[in-house]
Amino acid sequence: MTDRAEPLSPKRRFSWLRLVLVVSLAANLAVAGIFVGNAISWHREGPPPRALGLREIGYVPFVAALHRDERRALTRAFLAAAPRNTERETRRSQFEAILAALRADPYQPAALDAALAAHKSAFAARQDLGQQLLIQTIAAMDDAARRDYADRLDAGMRRPPRDRPAPR
Repeated sequence: MTDRAEPLSPKRRFSWLRLVLVVSLAANLAVAGIFVGNAISWHREGPPPRALGLREIGYVPFVAALHRDERRALTRAFLAAAPRNTERETRRSQFEAILAALRADPYQPAALDAALAAHKSAFAARQDLGQQLLIQTIAAMDDAARRDYADRLDAGMRRPPRDRPAPR
């Protein structure tokens, strides 16, 4: 008996190649489907709202406990009521005033106090707006949805912070 390694038949080699091509085609179609789905969603619903941190609205745990759609609606309402373009410039000028007061020679505590008070006032106005929109969102809920929201809020407040391990 001779132990000759028989070369793979063309049919067997072709089946492996076919499998690789089918897997590659499936992956390409999945990626294309993601892009097409995103484009359709963008066209139907409009572009997603600008990234807006929960801290800008205020009441982070209360907003985080809302359902995703409710958070999006709250964010859209917040952006409509308080456009970020002009406020960004205002916050930047307030920050510059704080830096100038810190770098002043001689140091004048009253100037720093005034700059921090202006910053606090602008932040409080944004937080008041966030509070009013949150109250409107909760007022639109029925009793069961409001109880469910309270349960999610309670669970979120009991969850340990992400940057610290859970207590033992």
